[in-house]
Amino acid sequence: MKDYLYKIIVYQDGQIIKADKAFEKDFPAVRTIREKIRFFDEREFQFIKLPHYKGEQTFICKAKTLRNGNVELKLARVAARPVEAAPEETRSSASFEEEYRSLIKGNAQVLAGEVYFANLHEIMTVFGRRFAERVRNVLLDRISEKFRLTFPADYYHANILFADSAVWQNVINALGEIVESFNRVVKIDDNLVKVKVKCGFAVVDRSMDGANFEYVMSAVGGALKRAEESDAGDLFERKDFYLYQEIQKKVYAKYFFKIDIPKMIENDDFYLEYQPQYDVKENRIVGFEALFRVKKHIQINASVFEIISYAEQSGNMVRLGDFIFDTGMKFAKSIEGTGVKVSLNVSAVQLMQEGFVDNFMNIYNKYELKPGSVALEVSEAFLSATLNETLRKLELLSEKGIDIYLDDFGIENTSFKYLTNLPISAIKIDRSFVTDIGKNRYNTIISKMIIDIAETLDVYTVSEGVETVEQLKTLEKQGCNIIQGYLISKAVGEDVARNMIKTFRFEG
Repeated sequence: MKDYLYKIIVYQDGQIIKADKAFEKDFPAVRTIREKIRFFDEREFQFIKLPHYKGEQTFICKAKTLRNGNVELKLARVAARPVEAAPEETRSSASFEEEYRSLIKGNAQVLAGEVYFANLHEIMTVFGRRFAERVRNVLLDRISEKFRLTFPADYYHANILFADSAVWQNVINALGEIVESFNRVVKIDDNLVKVKVKCGFAVVDRSMDGANFEYVMSAVGGALKRAEESDAGDLFERKDFYLYQEIQKKVYAKYFFKIDIPKMIENDDFYLEYQPQYDVKENRIVGFEALFRVKKHIQINASVFEIISYAEQSGNMVRLGDFIFDTGMKFAKSIEGTGVKVSLNVSAVQLMQEGFVDNFMNIYNKYELKPGSVALEVSEAFLSATLNETLRKLELLSEKGIDIYLDDFGIENTSFKYLTNLPISAIKIDRSFVTDIGKNRYNTIISKMIIDIAETLDVYTVSEGVETVEQLKTLEKQGCNIIQGYLISKAVGEDVARNMIKTFRFEG
């Protein structure tokens, strides 16, 4: 793609990290790409739409996933007809729900599904609405041939129901072939177009508890989501459909995951635990890393990582981050004067927010904390992609007495030269280098190199994931004296942490 107009770097959620001068000049207010960047296929050209004072503009772009997980987009102009509004459906989604409720009463098994025309919007952008409508009609005819009950939901989705017991198993066994037939090339006049069709199905039978419509549609949606997400994975693992059955409920747990983060903060459903950072030479705890947790009485089938990711995608990360900062700083105030600091993890979404420094310092000043009480842990993977945007923020925080820890060091393609620019006070050695240290020559050399670099820069090192005395001895010999991991302690609650400061001594 040689004749591109703009080049930008974005997170997989579409938030813009970097943009060339031409893009910043022409689209000064654009900070996010609305399309689902994480599903972009590097082998194909994608279409995106950007708001502009002259009217919404459409571009064709080529995606390239970078090593740090961010995505580079090169944008070129599309010579296309203006996109007309998609027509309203004549058949409402209510009729689909009514048909489902009627069908489930008289059948032992019902197949419910959702079909998604993934790139129909791009076809409409290039060829116009009328052409896209003819393509869509061909697709709906194909679906109706296979499933007698077809319900257009919106312009890009249709729902299906099937309950013919005579051929039930034949249809289930043939779902792969059926979906493959949906994906055949469509010929309109002399034009051939390929529509990417994704499907999610759910088997509704007596094993499905309640089989209420909302639950079934969550199951169908989860299956469709898996099909969409498969495009972001290995080429040979991509699938155009998934079939949900109740026996797979655990596999689909995260797709049923719905959470009101502001309400849960209000209800006090989140809390922090604190994992000690232990100085072996001084034989005492010198710090705690604050770790986000969900109270056990909350029945959520999602990991802490998934909750954080959900918060970032739903726009709730700043509020959740403020809760973490406030709770962690309150604890830091309670142990102030003991020579122990609390390190707080910061999300990339938070750090990139305008006004982040003022917001962080407002919470810091609320508890009248003294310099050295709090550290901020920033991931190397994030910094390597956004150094120019975040360096000044970190410098301001450092000037105000906030220690900066460089987390996960060494797992990216590290540029050592930027270490001299960062106001860091500690480098954290990632647990992946510690797990088999002393046995794996490569990891032993890397950990030693990181420790030597830290010593040269006059900053200290914290080794994560230390679980054995043998690991500790190797790290001590290399010059690392602060360790964090199960050898010392798992993360603990506030009261236990306060008591550990006074009483804990490691007996190795």
